[in-house]
Amino acid sequence: MTRTDETDPPQRTAPRPPDSETPPEPVATGPVCWGQQWGWTEQQRPVTLRSPALLFDDTLVFPGLVLSPEDLRAAVRTLVARHESLRTTYSVDDGRPVQNLWPPDADMFELIDVGEHVDDEGPPELEIDIRRKWPLRIVMGNPDPNTTGLFIIAHHIATDRFGFAALLRDLREIITAGARGEEPRLPPPGRQPLELAAFETSDEGRRTNERALKHWLSHRDDLEAVLTSLRAGFDTPDPDMHVLRATSKTASERFGRLAAAKQASKAAVALAAVAKALAAFIGHRTVPMYMLVNNRHLPGLKNSVASVVQAGLVAVDAAPDRDPEQAVPAAMRSIVQAMRRAHYNGEDLADHTASFEGFAVDSPVSLPSIDFNYDAPPPRKPPLEESRDGDLTLQRWLVERPCRGLNFHVYSTDEELTFELRAGTHLISGAEGTALLASLMDRSLWAGPR
Repeated sequence: MTRTDETDPPQRTAPRPPDSETPPEPVATGPVCWGQQWGWTEQQRPVTLRSPALLFDDTLVFPGLVLSPEDLRAAVRTLVARHESLRTTYSVDDGRPVQNLWPPDADMFELIDVGEHVDDEGPPELEIDIRRKWPLRIVMGNPDPNTTGLFIIAHHIATDRFGFAALLRDLREIITAGARGEEPRLPPPGRQPLELAAFETSDEGRRTNERALKHWLSHRDDLEAVLTSLRAGFDTPDPDMHVLRATSKTASERFGRLAAAKQASKAAVALAAVAKALAAFIGHRTVPMYMLVNNRHLPGLKNSVASVVQAGLVAVDAAPDRDPEQAVPAAMRSIVQAMRRAHYNGEDLADHTASFEGFAVDSPVSLPSIDFNYDAPPPRKPPLEESRDGDLTLQRWLVERPCRGLNFHVYSTDEELTFELRAGTHLISGAEGTALLASLMDRSLWAGPR
């Protein structure tokens, strides 16, 4: 790799395969781990029906640094030597998915060198053949003669949104340290998928799974009641999805005060709000929901790039006659329980809940879901419609993307609080969704001066 000033011409070499004349072979094989099950199942769907979350992408830019394709290949070899999930392919053995681990120098990822305009040129298509290629693709180019830009795509079976952030962090450090002629300063890598799969098939893994299943099945009646009310059209969703947002600055202040008063997190206050509003909308006092759990609190997973997130189950009693503030401690307990019971065999859970019409834990699209984004504002984009009521802003978009659930995303910063609802148009109208979000911001629900 070459550090440049404005007089240096860009350096480039053609991409090349590994020097070995003998084709590499997998160095290890084993079953997929629990966190990889969703990515494998979603990959089997027709392309048009797959979740947009199946692929992650982002851009890294290195001003004053010109990388050759071979420089980049060397950096990727260092990256994949640390993170086995990035050098794995997938096959089927006796009807079951299997992960096949390859040596770091097999170079089975796709590298596309587009020269200039890396910001304007993406890959020819986003499909990644995880049976024959590593679940990683990189488009490289020079947005100007002295800068290298990388557009990076990774498959969800190899990573999740938390792991993808770690992937980008590690790759940036490997490349910039190499440009300085230094060894990269990287934290110890997390546990690897084959190691996790070995634990999951052990006696302790079996007990972990049984405890998680017991938690899910303890809410059987509520699961069935909510799914009965929401099941219509799950198999044939309309091609459009509502994206609706409600944003308030004063709500953020009230939520912070209430969280402190109840010794709970803002996430617990948000969950209580969603549970209260959704219970009234559906007509059932307890509404079980999926909550994305990143599982990085588990031993050895802090720095893991692998896909280890799973759906935890939260269920809060939100009876109409119950003081909304009383739901906050219950919501906090529910979040803690979801985090404790979000490491499980999704196939076993699917077997236990096969009689639940509309339920599909391997692809969590049937139950409502809630996802928390701490210290992060929502992505900014021009809305189709917008209205204001005091400091409350309501926005709506219509997106050509099927959605089979009611998916709440909570964005919380010190300055503002945003509830976003992504919902299938066959489940909820735009007016209903806007009213639902407005009710979450209703001052009558929260403590503090009116």
